[in-house]
Amino acid sequence: MKRVNDEGKHEVVKVEPRKKRGLIARLIATIGVFLSVLFLLNFSFGVVEVPDNLPVIGNLDEVLACAILFSCLGVLGIRLPGQGR
Repeated sequence: MKRVNDEGKHEVVKVEPRKKRGLIARLIATIGVFLSVLFLLNFSFGVVEVPDNLPVIGNLDEVLACAILFSCLGVLGIRLPGQGR
């Protein structure tokens, strides 16, 4: 990859490849994706969970499930728009 430095000259920058994750990490991430998607499908329709009926507090569990989902997808190498490297 080439980059222009402060003096206006082109210089070559080495970009190291990402490290591959181990089998155990990918297995745990796959299980995390499965469980978070299963939770977000909301099969109980929010009837069973009492905190889901409270404003703001009821949405925190979905935020946590989304955070787990996005981080597990990142471990698996799936990047969503807006996520960094």
